[in-house]
Amino acid sequence: NAFGLTLDHVTIGVADFDKEIDWYHRALGLQPNTVLHTPKFEAQKMTGPGIRIDLIHQDGSVRPTPTMGFDKQGYMHVALVSPDLQTLYDHLTGMGVAVEANRDKSGKLMVITFQDPEGNAVEVLRN
Repeated sequence: NAFGLTLDHVTIGVADFDKEIDWYHRALGLQPNTVLHTPKFEAQKMTGPGIRIDLIHQDGSVRPTPTMGFDKQGYMHVALVSPDLQTLYDHLTGMGVAVEANRDKSGKLMVITFQDPEGNAVEVLRN
């Protein structure tokens, strides 16, 4: 792009701060590091090589709709890439996560989609 833009991070507002931190750590291997406590909210940076997802919790916040489909405007999902989609798929299904898998004609995984415990959508594409 003309401005050399790259993605720094994605921020997801959550209701159960500790549960979501634990889930992103167990499910995606992201490490909790910098935490920020302010009078209005708390934030946890979840990081891994080349990735950062910030989880934000504010008392009294509410989800605008139970799920976001293509008929809604706003945040749809976080999209990630992985060179080993099958291992991630096996890991997530082993945790009991409901994962939708899209495969090519040979049966190789191309994309998986799933939700965190609060219904935030995550998509992972084959790298």
